[in-house]
Amino acid sequence: MGWFIGEYGAGTFQRMTRVHNRWPVFGYGFSMWVATGRAPWSVGRAFRRDARESEQAYRVAEHLADGTVPISAGKGMVHRRPRWLDDGTLLVFLTAYDRERGLYSVDARTGRLHAVAHEELTSDLRFAVRDTEPRVSYARYLVNPFTSLQHGADLFAVDMGTGRATRLTEGAHLLNPAPLPDGGYLAVVAADRGGAIVRVTPDGSVAPVLSDPDLRVVGLDVDQATGRVLVLANRYGAQGLWVLDMEPTTVPALRFLAGLRDGSVLDASWTPGAEGVVFSADVRGKLDVYALDPATGAVVRLTRSLYGAMEPAVSPDGSRIAYVRYGSERFDLVVEPFAPWDAAPVPAADLARYEDLPEAPGAVAPESLWVDPVARPYRSGRHLAPRMVYPVLYYEDSPGSGLDADLGFGGGLAVQGADPLVRWSYWGEAFYRKERLWGEVGLMTSTLATSPVLWFYDRPEMVNVHVASPSGVGVRRVIREERGAALGMRLPVVLSDNVRTTSLFAGGGIRYEEQRLYDGSMQPMDDFTGRLTATGSVSMGLGVQRNLRDLVPNRGLILSAAAEADLGARRVRVRRAAIGSASLYLPWLSRLNVGIRLHAGWVGQSELSIYDLDTFMPRGQEDLLPDWRSLVRVGAETIVPLLYADDGMLILPVYVASVYAYGFGETMMDAAALRRPGSIPDAEKITSFGAGLGVQLRLFHALDFDLRVGAARRVNQEDWVAIFR
Repeated sequence: MGWFIGEYGAGTFQRMTRVHNRWPVFGYGFSMWVATGRAPWSVGRAFRRDARESEQAYRVAEHLADGTVPISAGKGMVHRRPRWLDDGTLLVFLTAYDRERGLYSVDARTGRLHAVAHEELTSDLRFAVRDTEPRVSYARYLVNPFTSLQHGADLFAVDMGTGRATRLTEGAHLLNPAPLPDGGYLAVVAADRGGAIVRVTPDGSVAPVLSDPDLRVVGLDVDQATGRVLVLANRYGAQGLWVLDMEPTTVPALRFLAGLRDGSVLDASWTPGAEGVVFSADVRGKLDVYALDPATGAVVRLTRSLYGAMEPAVSPDGSRIAYVRYGSERFDLVVEPFAPWDAAPVPAADLARYEDLPEAPGAVAPESLWVDPVARPYRSGRHLAPRMVYPVLYYEDSPGSGLDADLGFGGGLAVQGADPLVRWSYWGEAFYRKERLWGEVGLMTSTLATSPVLWFYDRPEMVNVHVASPSGVGVRRVIREERGAALGMRLPVVLSDNVRTTSLFAGGGIRYEEQRLYDGSMQPMDDFTGRLTATGSVSMGLGVQRNLRDLVPNRGLILSAAAEADLGARRVRVRRAAIGSASLYLPWLSRLNVGIRLHAGWVGQSELSIYDLDTFMPRGQEDLLPDWRSLVRVGAETIVPLLYADDGMLILPVYVASVYAYGFGETMMDAAALRRPGSIPDAEKITSFGAGLGVQLRLFHALDFDLRVGAARRVNQEDWVAIFR
């Protein structure tokens, strides 16, 4: 940002924001071009050139070298909050492109990683280990099952041997547990804006320890041998170190320990025996590791990192220090000798005393605020201007004979909007296709737990139907118009919100719909029919998990089912139908980000073509319409990433997120054949297998696409066909 302001002036950001808000569909690259008068790639080249020159100058001025080789490192690996289990083993919270998020132990000599527990932590990622037991204590957010806008936080402990977690508190809203020698914990109250610290007893009861309205407590660390409590706290913008005196005969009180005039202390921990403190601080914008002698107040700088060093911890024998070093797409874990006596001292003039801390700020004049401070009742209707207007494109071509219809190309515009609290949201779409205007509009409210939604639509789709001709009954692909109105409700429920997620989604509603068939020239093939239909659906994800670069989940089971039944019909028979699917994701090749999915599905229909079965049929077989009322499909698919194209510097309106290869095998059969003894004849099965390439891309920084092209071997027909999905 500093470079950008220096090159183009502070007003450039306002111009970019104004252009982007008016034309978000063109992306940030377009906004930058208009605001600066230079092409985005030209701006990128200039920024990279100046950044390299600035980095080299800083290396020379600070006498920086490459530093200690990390013991655990890799592109995409983010090590956080290292803590020593013993003199040879560390515990870290790890996120990686190819590893499941959670707590890992690390061999301090070899860097070998071992998964301890796949548990989610609060955003500060703070955890602690008690010397006398093999358990890790931490806090975790607990989302309201019915809305993600409400959540609390409670304390947990996980057994490092079994990986089994135990909840320590119920509805306490606590963060940052710090084990005490007596078996209890200190913790920070999450809902308190001041400096509220509480004690949690081994039985889970909570008692207040200290509350200071002038402080915001950021972190706690307790030395297990002495019981001394180190507090990282913020006083009106100045963040430093404090000691919590908890002598049995005195009232608990905070005593200021150390701070910096031109920087903030970001994390800290005791050295063994509470003889010293190691911490990281961003002095003059440079994040490095420091050591403090509490007895004298002297501070020394332990690292001179190029990009940043943080979260230090000293080994139990006091001989080594572990910390996290930031680099491009990585937070490396470094272990090196702990020798504070050899480090350069920080000048006393750079250290802050208690007298230097800011006092409580006075009242702020309303005219100096950027926003109007007058409180008004919130009314959704004042904030319902469209959030997005974007183009829509459609294309579908029939793979069958010349008698088949096809919809071809279509295009138009879509609009979406919602108020800031998403109490009301709406959408609309209008597009021209096959010499006609089509579209839909909808309105949804979240003021009720079931989120009612109302929509009206008139849309075309391609379906296979049986058509009688002088030569007999054959399958033809025709156009079906569907127009109507629907009222629905949905209820998402989060059952377990952790690294592995379990959730339930239920919905239902009622719709009135009219249908009509057309040939390729849009000539009607019959009259409109009408149905009043009740619908219901449910889906459930069990233990679903996905790493940062996984294109599909690497583990978990996803189940879904839907059903509909006519309550009444006009010019047509009453019908019923149900459809279900199951997808099992296997982690066998998750270290390579390879997705493996086994899937099965079932369809039951009282008559053909109730559901559009294009995505249910084995790939390459979409032009078939078997005369089976009940269908069963099984298959397997694997997805192999080939390229992650976005490197963080791509600012064009269109970018390619990933390119991948895929392979599949699928078989569909008559469900009635499964109930008969013996093997199923080939005539009652439809099978295909094949492979292809896919690309995930984002258009105009808003619209996500997953496009695939490949070839399918149709076993029944003994031929190959091109497939597009």
